[in-house]
Amino acid sequence: MHDVNAFLTDRGDIPTLAQVSVVANETLHPRVLRGKQIFYNAADARMTQDGYISCASCHADGDSDHRVWDFTDRGEGLRNTISLLGKTGTGNGRVHWTANFDEIQDFENDIRYAFGGRGFMVDALFSLSENPLGTSKSGKSEDLDNLAFYVSSLNQFPKSPHRDSSGALTAEALTGQALFTSKGCDTCHAGVYYTDMQRHDVGTIDASSGQGIGAPLVGTGFDTPSLIGLWGSAPYFHNGQAATLDDVLQIGSQHSVADNSERAALVAYLEQIEYEGPDIVVPEPPQATSYTYLSDLSETSATNGWGPIEKDTSVGENAAGDGQTISIGGSEFTKGLGVHAHSEVTYSLTGGTYDQFTAFIGVDDETGSSGSVVFEVWLDGVMAYQSSVLRGSDVAEYVQVNIPSSAQELKLVVSDAGDGVGSDHGSWGDAKLRTPSEGGGAAVPGLFYGTVSGNINETDANPKTSITTSLSETEDAIAGNTTEVFTGYIYDADGQISFSENNDDKTRLWIDGQLVLSSDLWSDRVSTGNLNLSPGWHKFELRLSNGNGGSGPHTGLAFAYDPDGGSNWIHPADNGSGNLFMTEDPGSSPTPPASVYLSDLQEDSSTNGWGSIEKDMSNGEREAQDGTTISIGGQTFAKGLGYMRTQRSLIPSLQVNTVALLRVLVLMTKWVTLAR
Repeated sequence: MHDVNAFLTDRGDIPTLAQVSVVANETLHPRVLRGKQIFYNAADARMTQDGYISCASCHADGDSDHRVWDFTDRGEGLRNTISLLGKTGTGNGRVHWTANFDEIQDFENDIRYAFGGRGFMVDALFSLSENPLGTSKSGKSEDLDNLAFYVSSLNQFPKSPHRDSSGALTAEALTGQALFTSKGCDTCHAGVYYTDMQRHDVGTIDASSGQGIGAPLVGTGFDTPSLIGLWGSAPYFHNGQAATLDDVLQIGSQHSVADNSERAALVAYLEQIEYEGPDIVVPEPPQATSYTYLSDLSETSATNGWGPIEKDTSVGENAAGDGQTISIGGSEFTKGLGVHAHSEVTYSLTGGTYDQFTAFIGVDDETGSSGSVVFEVWLDGVMAYQSSVLRGSDVAEYVQVNIPSSAQELKLVVSDAGDGVGSDHGSWGDAKLRTPSEGGGAAVPGLFYGTVSGNINETDANPKTSITTSLSETEDAIAGNTTEVFTGYIYDADGQISFSENNDDKTRLWIDGQLVLSSDLWSDRVSTGNLNLSPGWHKFELRLSNGNGGSGPHTGLAFAYDPDGGSNWIHPADNGSGNLFMTEDPGSSPTPPASVYLSDLQEDSSTNGWGSIEKDMSNGEREAQDGTTISIGGQTFAKGLGYMRTQRSLIPSLQVNTVALLRVLVLMTKWVTLAR
């Protein structure tokens, strides 16, 4: 509390009278609370350039400002603000009228462009995931994730004030409810959320509608909005062209109702629609992943081609501390290492439980377009990563190396590209080690997604080309002779859960390795009963396929579930916090990869340009076992293969259940191969 009397009268001081704690016991999870603070904070330069706008500017208390905004510059058109209440982030599928964001973290795009903010992600990492429907932004920024956790926590829909005193539908609304069904309104406005989460052209497109995701809208239309809370969400439609619900029923090709009494009854029903499904439970966010920057650690050894190695600056010149802010391809980094080829920096890993090393690498911008370097990451004397030749002005390259629990030493190497070391200023931007959060670092929200050939392919492994949280792919068309694969874990809070499909063509669903849903017909709806699972996480594998011709949902949802074990089918989607899907079982740590050396395997066949292929030694001369310890560029290796050019060696199929990391270290040629 402050006394402002002196300030108001003569611009005097504002003394503090007292500090009152208005919240004795904060009920929000710390990460949700942090996200809420970000949601409302227009003074954060990451959020906005001019300090006047934040998420809450249009969504105060998570609701809508009931305004129509011109988003033509975003590849859209006039757009009516949609309330966030009850939707738990992406709980109703992709967000916005054209479903152009598939995770809440995609608002980083609006923050950077429309708001003019610096953004919450590292610039170089944002450039890799800028497409909102491309690479996921989840897990790339702790505060951006916290923002998503807050939006995902909004699990309460507003209640209608138009129902009778008992909370039931009025007589007129009951008449409207019957009309709603008889006129087929529930075909698109289906399920407990009153939306099929699909885009439809219902005749409401006009000149102000613009485009959708930069493409024409005709024939595609807009995402079906939920009807919950319509009583308080005027104006209506994507561009606000309907001022009242009565207007809604007189616009477009799918909503027109000519009879005045029918229209009045339908309006009464629409004004009284509430959420009446099972409780929407949003689990607590996971513990934030912790990182340790290499520049905050003491290296065990270091050599540098020019001057000392610099921490949190570029290498600069020959003197200590003469570097600048690390900058690679225009992206700046406040943390990292600045080195000059030839450079080696070694760290001990024995003091922590690290599971991953990440960095942005490249020639520092302080050299202009000069310089050419190669970056390498070594674990326990074995090269785990090697970059291509990176040159001055190239964009930063992102490197991610998983660290096995047995690793003892990390070594970072920067060498010249064979053309001398002039201007070879290499920078390791944002170089850090990850300590996994409790429950295993490999588990992230969503399911692994990939496609394999065939209709329906039940055997080929999921190629895991991306991670999906929205599962919007289940409702999209499928290419001919293709099977879509979704794998991971699903959460069942109370053991009550059921599934349903109406996919064109075929469907298979396994829970905990048991086939629970199977359909080979393109036009049927097949459903499970209540599976009565034990509460907790369960292994999940879904395969949807198309032979040829039409594909995707036949009618309604192609794939749906009921978290209550009944038949109130809704689209399954994770809100980005791991509330429904995780890529790995978060209750147990994934099995660490096993290392298998090729020199310990028996090859199926081999040829060699000179003498015999040698195991765990160089090729030597023509006699068997006349090689020496394998040595490449001064680095020696106890394991590997030595042979002469024109060699060919075929290894046998690996019958192992874990990922086999095959390290091949060859004189004259270096291979690092990942095989599954």
